[in-house]
Amino acid sequence: MKPAERTRTEKGVTYCGTELDALALKASMLPSRLGNKSLLDEVMKSLSGNVIGPRPQTRADAPSHLPGKRDEQANT
Repeated sequence: MKPAERTRTEKGVTYCGTELDALALKASMLPSRLGNKSLLDEVMKSLSGNVIGPRPQTRADAPSHLPGKRDEQANT
């Protein structure tokens, strides 16, 4: 499957686009140890922090290119 494809189920088998999708689906079916809906729900509720949305990268934010061995070999 291509990673861009969505999870689908056919004849009782669920196909996922990536390994991460498959692991998340599996965790959503495992029982919670703390009484939540699922193990995935338990993990999500245990996370802390802020969510920052994507923003366009400006030229000042762009990572600079550091010379490496390939650059040195190309210049010799």
